[in-house]
Amino acid sequence: MRKSELDTPSLILDLDLFEENLIRMRDFAASKGKKLRPHAKTHKCPEIAKRQLACGNCAGICAAKLSDAEGLADHGIGQILSTSPVTSPSKMKKAVQLHEKTPELILTVDNPEQVRFLASLSRKENPLRVLLDVDPEMGRTGVPFDEAVAFGEFAASFPTLHLMGVQCYTGHLQHVVAY
Repeated sequence: MRKSELDTPSLILDLDLFEENLIRMRDFAASKGKKLRPHAKTHKCPEIAKRQLACGNCAGICAAKLSDAEGLADHGIGQILSTSPVTSPSKMKKAVQLHEKTPELILTVDNPEQVRFLASLSRKENPLRVLLDVDPEMGRTGVPFDEAVAFGEFAASFPTLHLMGVQCYTGHLQHVVAY
């Protein structure tokens, strides 16, 4: 097949370079005593996510949206962190259904109604794993810093939820070197 015959969008990889980058990322994180959790929003490709996990030193994969998490789970990926809080009742129901099939799923939470609803749908025998989303003063999602401890205690009080920790994404502070 010729490149001009490919339908768009098409993902084309230099596999040698791709594998080299996976190893470089793995080794860099390991040298700092950290595990990776690559974000699938950049590729939205289960095969790439599987290769990232197989390379080692990964705590799992991130997905920006619940539908992305569902797509990864449909391809056998279990260690998924959904990085954006799901807020509508229909999506929260879907999230709990996904958790039933994918017990290593982690959701982010940032408001009391969401926590109550997720807790009411979850089971004590299989608690839903959640991270408290803290707002780094960007105003997108998350609990304000001064409310984080009380909100964390609130979320942890539900026996059908397992509070795993906190998430605080400060994308505006990335160390991106100019071109």
